[in-house]
Amino acid sequence: MDFREELSRRILILDGAMGTMLLGAASGDREANSELMNLNSPWLIRQIHERYIEAGADIISTNSFGANRLVQDAHGLADKSAEMAFEAARIARAAADQAG
Repeated sequence: MDFREELSRRILILDGAMGTMLLGAASGDREANSELMNLNSPWLIRQIHERYIEAGADIISTNSFGANRLVQDAHGLADKSAEMAFEAARIARAAADQAG
């Protein structure tokens, strides 16, 4: 799909709030650091992407809003920020590829 061409033909639908979905889905296994879930619960992140795709999203975003050294330093995980960002992209890409 050529993004600009497709956008000129129709409105593209984006996914929604990952954090809100995580709060609703994680039940007792919640992490205060949702980007850490890319490493600890990748299946849950993938499931949320799939739910957005099934709901009609044309574009999904990665679970990487706070996957940077500054935010992760507050959790003592600055050294894991690149891995979190990489996994966020890998998980989203896999969900998109499966959807076609």
